[in-house]
Amino acid sequence: MRHCLEKNPDERFQSAGDIAFDLGSLSTTSTTTAQKALRTRQVRAWMLPAAVAAAVLLAAGAGYLLGAAKPLELPRFHQITFRRGTILAARIAPDGQTVIYDASWEGKPNQLMSTRTDTPGDRAFDVHGIILSISRNSEMLLLQRVIRISAYARRGVLSRMPISGGAPREIVEDVQDASWGPDGEQMVIVRYVEDKNSMQLEFPIGKVLYTTGGWISDPRVSSDGKRVAFIDHPLANGDDQGQPAVVDLQGNVTKFAPMWVSAQGLLWSPSGKEIWFSGSEAGSDRSIYAVDMGGKMHPLLRVPGDFMLQDMLSDGRVLAIRQENRREVRGKSPTDKEEHDLSWLDWGIPRDITPDGKLFLFEEEGNGGGADYSVYLRGTDGSPAVKLTSFGDGGAISADGKQAIVTSNRTPQQMFLVPTGAGEPVQLVHDDRDYWNIRFLPDGGSIQYCAGVPAHAFRCYRMDLGSRKEIPLAPENAQLQPDMTPDGKTGLVAFKKHFYIWPLDGSAADRSPLQMQAIPGGLGQDYFSPHITQDPKTLIVGKVGPSEIMPRKLYRYNTQSGEAVYWKSVGPADPTGVPGVGVPIFNADGSAYVYAHSRILSQLYTVSGLK
Repeated sequence: MRHCLEKNPDERFQSAGDIAFDLGSLSTTSTTTAQKALRTRQVRAWMLPAAVAAAVLLAAGAGYLLGAAKPLELPRFHQITFRRGTILAARIAPDGQTVIYDASWEGKPNQLMSTRTDTPGDRAFDVHGIILSISRNSEMLLLQRVIRISAYARRGVLSRMPISGGAPREIVEDVQDASWGPDGEQMVIVRYVEDKNSMQLEFPIGKVLYTTGGWISDPRVSSDGKRVAFIDHPLANGDDQGQPAVVDLQGNVTKFAPMWVSAQGLLWSPSGKEIWFSGSEAGSDRSIYAVDMGGKMHPLLRVPGDFMLQDMLSDGRVLAIRQENRREVRGKSPTDKEEHDLSWLDWGIPRDITPDGKLFLFEEEGNGGGADYSVYLRGTDGSPAVKLTSFGDGGAISADGKQAIVTSNRTPQQMFLVPTGAGEPVQLVHDDRDYWNIRFLPDGGSIQYCAGVPAHAFRCYRMDLGSRKEIPLAPENAQLQPDMTPDGKTGLVAFKKHFYIWPLDGSAADRSPLQMQAIPGGLGQDYFSPHITQDPKTLIVGKVGPSEIMPRKLYRYNTQSGEAVYWKSVGPADPTGVPGVGVPIFNADGSAYVYAHSRILSQLYTVSGLK
């Protein structure tokens, strides 16, 4: 009877035959003497009718219970897009049928589009931008003119635009993410603060509720307007490691453990008592989980591949993107005439290349890399990769290829000196700072880098690897770039959306960039990711704009005149599912390079039955 009444349907009897079999097993005996066997037969003689009667009664009861029990309800999926490519974001309009999404179909540039949940097909807007939110008044929030700060962190111009059409109206600069509040008038934004290299959550605009040295995604205001849920990503390098959190209007923050290896996509549940979010315990494939305000967590949906929440319909269905993810690495050696595929596992990110262009450093952050990632060294000729560590992010490789710098992928991100041959990693620092933009100087015995405590001022330094002594190279919040001249005497500093040529001997450590002459033109605003060529007056740069990213157009930028001249383009032959191509990392003379691009094949679904 207890088994017939199990709460879990899988643990109940599934038929009357199961009950009869179980009862039969109770009468099974094992005897060693004829007398015991005789007594058993005598007992069975009078027990058999009773057992049969009990079996009939239990079978009848079980049949009633099984028939009365509700069948297990599984989530139901409804696919609403069918083309081949990448969907970056999607939101549902107030009518509950119209979906606005940003996609790159069949290898074409990203475009804002609309479709319906009840009828296949789409319509393109004559506007470019990433959809962030749609208000109850049918007004969209778009992120335009986006510049990547790091892997996922970004800044762009926040604009508003009616679904019915018209031109977007710009409202706030340096925005990472945003969404409308429940009244359709106020909005919550995540703003990048360049001076502190931090991000702050504001609701309403101008009222700071939370600040971090990492980055923030998916801000969502509760239906009563009293709380904001978001995903807090603590790493300054833009990794999407994170955890869901809630902040009230007084700035009191609650974070819900654990720290997920990947977390993006968050909503308030229909009841408003839980947060639903997309997270992964290891690798890049996210599932959907729920957490209540007491921190109690349970899974809602697990499927093969990556499933990322986007929006909630009024009837409780969710809008989600299902993705097949891969990050590919491409490049060429100094002797190659054409570039080729240098991918190793499923999510490679190149970090540095030796001056001779023969070796490059990268990490694997996907399913193959493990929960703490893995760092590798590989030849640009396509020779097999050598695993250096089972943790961390790649930082820099020495000119001779014999040493590498790896940073931990947990905050604080500490630096480790790693031999590429025999030997063990050695931790270079023991403090509460994060470290980034690391490079070996040409002498091989020193490195340059930036460091700081999250959400506080940072500074860039030079360290002698023998003595571990560091000296500052620039004032606070002046971002030293990883590239430098071949002799290691001069580099570039970014400050307040401008770039400056900077000495690397420490002589300008306390000098404000505003006292120096900025590089003219649009470097730092329209052009980014500068690589210093053998001619220090010439940089190789990328340009902001949807038509610039696939393939990636590269320009030769004159630091004296500010003039940019198109040079060449790089990118895979098959652009399908490639939302954009990164600016390559070049070796000293530009004869070799490596770069990465994601290849994400997406479809939009509505899902019902989550609870």
